[in-house]
Amino acid sequence: MAELLFSIVVGAADFVLLKFGGLMVRILSFGRWRAEPLRSKEYQHNSRAGELSYVEGSTRVVTHTGQLVVALLVWAAVGVTLYASLT
Repeated sequence: MAELLFSIVVGAADFVLLKFGGLMVRILSFGRWRAEPLRSKEYQHNSRAGELSYVEGSTRVVTHTGQLVVALLVWAAVGVTLYASLT
């Protein structure tokens, strides 16, 4: 039962981070880059293994892993800023 609950929590956190990362990609790139849709597997056809982004046509596409990295970096920056402001 604990494993099921853990997998649900991790899945929900992954979903939230992916959506937040996709939003941050669009905001920080001023719409020039796009985030790969959640259920899309286009990176399997267009990029090498482990890439955080790739170019398709004239648009840079950020993969799921890249979106997670962006989201974690933004939250880390928020955490450091809050810590610095409180001390």
